[in-house]
Amino acid sequence: MIQPHIIFFLAGIGFIVTELFLGVSAGFDLVVIGGSLLIGGLFAWLTGNMYVGMGATAIAALVYFAFLRVKIQRSLASSTHKLNVDQLIGKKGVVTSAIGLHTAGQVTVDGEVWRAMADGEIAQGTTVVVKKVEGVTLLVHIH
Repeated sequence: MIQPHIIFFLAGIGFIVTELFLGVSAGFDLVVIGGSLLIGGLFAWLTGNMYVGMGATAIAALVYFAFLRVKIQRSLASSTHKLNVDQLIGKKGVVTSAIGLHTAGQVTVDGEVWRAMADGEIAQGTTVVVKKVEGVTLLVHIH
């Protein structure tokens, strides 16, 4: 017969591996459930009592879901905002990485850093105006 702590360990590893295959689309919950099972397995192994392991698993999971889940998921969430790139045309920006004749540089417009190209060389620190957007590249000229 398989020892109870081994079942806890295998189940915990199973949840963690499943989360890895899902690409954290489960919101990190499966990793925490797996971790809770590993903690329970450790307690079951140390005490030789399956019920202590079950209790430790339950407490670890409850602490996560009651107190830590929202905080952790907020820290994992990426903050994004939608941007209509056509709104950039005509806006001023500052060259943050020099633009060469045939080499892209970088321009900051409205606090966002963009890849930028121009008809000629433009030095870092120069104020430019966006004349066109092509994909993720701004075509700029000197203001």
